[in-house]
Amino acid sequence: MITFAYPDLSMPTALAVIGDAEILPYARPVRFRQTVFLTDAGGEAVYDFGGQSQVFTMQLAGLSKAERDMLSAFFTNPSPNGVNGRALPFSLRDSLGDIYTVRLAQDTFEFTMSSPALYDINLTLRVAG
Repeated sequence: MITFAYPDLSMPTALAVIGDAEILPYARPVRFRQTVFLTDAGGEAVYDFGGQSQVFTMQLAGLSKAERDMLSAFFTNPSPNGVNGRALPFSLRDSLGDIYTVRLAQDTFEFTMSSPALYDINLTLRVAG
């Protein structure tokens, strides 16, 4: 199961729970905030801006109409019944049981119909912190 909860999993005011719909490969990349320069001597110099960021895309496929409607309400409703697009962070428990505090990191929220009564969506999420 994949769980989306606002404000968190312990006492959510908005909740969307869907089946294990994430398409593999499962990836949660970490991006370092660094720039690498090649010196005149042929060596590398690294300028570290500090910290890391984690942005990933969940590809969800084969969602039912009920799951589509639940996710749509979660992402489009204002607080306390949803996260209002990119406005609010929320808790995500993915299909492997990993828990993240994330925000939606995309401007467009759009489902595609992959077959009659089945829906797909890509969600780009930024880990808070």
